[in-house]
Amino acid sequence: MKTRNRIQNGTVKIGECPVDSGQIMLVDPCYIKDFDSDDYNWQEWVGNRHGTKFSYSSTCNVTIESPAQGGQVGLGVATSSGWGDGTYPVYATIEDGRVASVTIYFSDFPDMDEEECMECGETMEECECDEDGE
Repeated sequence: MKTRNRIQNGTVKIGECPVDSGQIMLVDPCYIKDFDSDDYNWQEWVGNRHGTKFSYSSTCNVTIESPAQGGQVGLGVATSSGWGDGTYPVYATIEDGRVASVTIYFSDFPDMDEEECMECGETMEECECDEDGE
């Protein structure tokens, strides 16, 4: 089995996020089981304007009601995607071998002349990750 070296510095595309509700949430995966995927209830925001309940209704209310089009929703942070539904590219900026930031581009997609490997960050032409079929 080939050992993969971590990227030490740079920005690399790590995937894409599909959006079907015009919004997206950042949350630790261990908390997903606590998310209440209730049907959207616009009346729920009464007494809960700050989105403290970890639910779909609170997510909708925060992205609609907040001047910043997003904010804290229980155990996560939600934001409007700005343009609605679609599939949006996600990039990680890596500094000293650690993820320093993650950016989701809802508009002004970066010009990527060549597709990069999600494993090593090299262009697909230069990538040797799958050379041995592993």
